[in-house]
Amino acid sequence: MLRSAAIRLLPALALGAATTIAFSWAIAATRPSNASWFGQNTAGSFGLDRGDDLLLICQGRAFAHRAVLVEVVKDRFEKTQFREFLNQTDRLHSAALPAWSHIDLSPGPGAQPAPRMHPTLGLITPDRFSYVVNAYGWPALAMRGVKIETLPTGGAWRDPSLDHPHSILLGPRRVAVPASILWPGFLLNSLIFAAAWFIAVSLGGRAAHSLAARLRARRALRRGRCPNCRYDLLGDFSSGCPECGWKRSAPAHS
Repeated sequence: MLRSAAIRLLPALALGAATTIAFSWAIAATRPSNASWFGQNTAGSFGLDRGDDLLLICQGRAFAHRAVLVEVVKDRFEKTQFREFLNQTDRLHSAALPAWSHIDLSPGPGAQPAPRMHPTLGLITPDRFSYVVNAYGWPALAMRGVKIETLPTGGAWRDPSLDHPHSILLGPRRVAVPASILWPGFLLNSLIFAAAWFIAVSLGGRAAHSLAARLRARRALRRGRCPNCRYDLLGDFSSGCPECGWKRSAPAHS
């Protein structure tokens, strides 16, 4: 009995995990996290002056999608302009960022506002560049990816898909989809989708079995046979089946 249950549950769990990945990738492919998207789905923005650079940070929120846009400004003239604007709007401060973003805002000599796991971003010092950290999933955030919005000229990056292992570029449009797993949300979503698949497959299997039985019975009737046991009635259905008792008050015995 346990073995039978495991045989039925394992495919459902695999389908649940596959559905979690497919759903996250579908959201990433159809919802570009560009400036227009952040303008429509902003969840707050602020600036942070770290001396060597100025960070412009914007958070976005939509169904099954959270994002953090980080723009790094190193040019002295641009830093002055942005600093004055942020002071006027009272947005030059530090704020908490979601843990899944893995963005380090701590100041320091030559510090870079980069995902901690990226080994090469600290070697690049352009005057201005930006990247977006995305998280996707429903009902919980399950996958994470980093998309480089502005590649620094003369920098070490040529193809973000090769240099950043947390995003994959797919298709002719080079759509960036997440490749890093947020395990708590991934496991939760996979279990929920697995339960849905298990119920759907169970109900679908019963419906398919019932439909197949009806089709077999109809085919047997067309051939003049009993729809229950396939006994050849020679097309005479009025007296029922002497073999299994179909359409008789009491089963007949052969």
